[in-house]
Amino acid sequence: MVLSMQVRSALETKVSKERIGVEVDKMLCSASPLTCVGLLRDVSLFASVFLPDEMPKMDPLEFEIEEAPTRCSATLSKFLSTLESSELSLPKELRRIGLFASLLRPFGGRNVYTAESKPNRPVTVASHIIRHCLKLRGRDADEVNNIHICLTKIENASFVQNRVSLGRLVRESKELLPTVLLLAQSQNEDISAEKIQRTITEMRLEHAASLRPLLNGKQVMKLLPKLPKGPKMGEIMREQIEWQLANPDLTADQCKQLITEKHASFL
Repeated sequence: MVLSMQVRSALETKVSKERIGVEVDKMLCSASPLTCVGLLRDVSLFASVFLPDEMPKMDPLEFEIEEAPTRCSATLSKFLSTLESSELSLPKELRRIGLFASLLRPFGGRNVYTAESKPNRPVTVASHIIRHCLKLRGRDADEVNNIHICLTKIENASFVQNRVSLGRLVRESKELLPTVLLLAQSQNEDISAEKIQRTITEMRLEHAASLRPLLNGKQVMKLLPKLPKGPKMGEIMREQIEWQLANPDLTADQCKQLITEKHASFL
């Protein structure tokens, strides 16, 4: 089926982004999301929905823009296959956000640039598509971004042997962890979401997301009276978390010793 340029133009100019976003959401949450995306691709409407003409300048992609429909369909297909074969199951909302993250994965790590863009606050292509092309919730865009960022930290199967790296992943992904693991598995057959989940439990890292420094700010200031106000305090707080991830049995007294040894100049 070939649609005229007039019809595609009408979709971009006469149908509201909110309506398009609602329909795309329904498609991905349907019983056959891959078929729905395939139809958009086959009738040449994928670009009109996800990459309309008013799309701002973006970082160069690893592929030609014409390949986007095929690339996005492929990553979505792999994620769906992983969901079907995995022992892990996702609640409805985590599955939904995982479908968006997998569909937009080919754009991961790429930013868009608008007149409002700020150098210290880049906007990713995936975020722009969700917020502006589909007019979905800002939370959806943030969660897809977070998933994409976390995926870059699961480089290979050996990743699970590092307590601190694994703990950081748990902290950064939070409730999105199962979705991150399943999407990582869909992209790399050497990665097992179930194995990583078991390792997290065995290493007693399942509650790492709620971990708090053993010493609060007042205790640190008392311990280091010459510590100046500013970013150094935040650095010490982050160090405590890293030490706790490396050693789940670390005590407050041991933490005090580590702090005073490393920051003796502030005693």
